[in-house]
Order: sequence, then C-alpha cells, then structure tokens
Amino acid sequence: MKGLQRPSELIAQGRVYFQCGEELTTRRDLELLGDRCLFWASDFPHEGILGMKASVKEFMSREDIPQESKRLITSKNPKRLYLAS
Repeated sequence: MKGLQRPSELIAQGRVYFQCGEELTTRRDLELLGDRCLFWASDFPHEGILGMKASVKEFMSREDIPQESKRLITSKNPKRLYLAS
C-alpha cells in the first residue's frame, strides 16, 4: 500500500513512544529501540507518593542506564510527546 510507513520509520521520526521505568527490561529496550522513544511509566498520582519516590530514586540510581538516557526517559521525551499532542 502506498503511504504506509514501517514501524521503525515511525520510531526514528519520533512519532511512536514506549513506556518503561523500573522494569527489568529497560536496558534491553534501550538497546533495541534507543532512548529517544522511551518515557517513564507511572500511574502518578494514582500510586502512593512514597512508593513513587522510591521507584524514581531506584531508577535514577541504576548504573546500567546512561545518565543522558535517564534524562530523556524521565523528562525530555515526555515533554516532547505531550507538547507535540
């Protein structure tokens, strides 16, 4: 069909995002998808504030994820997603 794009093209264009966060698969997601299409997954404010604080602290202290990827996942990517909407 004419005009259809492959999912990889949509991801490269920044038109598709995936949730991640404290999941054990985040490192694999970074390797497969890159860090420009991932964003923090949460049900905030539905989760308890104390639980969320611990989850964020745990995520930010992970040594298997580069600091810039953490900034993209927790801040820059969500801003880009919501500002584009």
